[in-house]
Amino acid sequence: MRWRHEWAIADAVLFVFSNYNIRWGVTLSFNQTFTLPPLILLCSHAVKLGPVLAASGRGWLWLGGLLGAWLGLGNPYLGFFAGLLASSTLVLALVRRTPWLRLQPLVCFLFALIGVFLLANLKYALNYFEAGDDGPLIRNYAGSLIYALKPIDWLIPPRSTASPGPPASG
Repeated sequence: MRWRHEWAIADAVLFVFSNYNIRWGVTLSFNQTFTLPPLILLCSHAVKLGPVLAASGRGWLWLGGLLGAWLGLGNPYLGFFAGLLASSTLVLALVRRTPWLRLQPLVCFLFALIGVFLLANLKYALNYFEAGDDGPLIRNYAGSLIYALKPIDWLIPPRSTASPGPPASG
């Protein structure tokens, strides 16, 4: 269809998560998956080859800052994934010797993501260090054996997992 690759990927991700969210119920955590297509576009902008237009940089900066703040407030696993994607893109852009004007939005995203995440979770971290072993973030090894995703679970889901089946007749 002659679309640029980054727009095709962003639209495909948007389509996949739209179907998933509508089918399995909308929660704030899953709604944050809609930030991934703009993040893909932000990352592709950082590594794109070609001339840099200084006038277009402000919109990308706003996008990077707002995406970082939104993901920093949300699900830490999605924030971790977004940070990993953005930092990997930053490494690729540095290897390609991308101009600073193109890297600014990505760096802004990473600073906003990390800064907002630390501020949002400061209370829990302080409570952990003040409470010692009785803090809310304590996990034990037995719990990770029970609730961890094991490689066999990738092929054969546990019985407690809700999986889509045929519609109930009746």
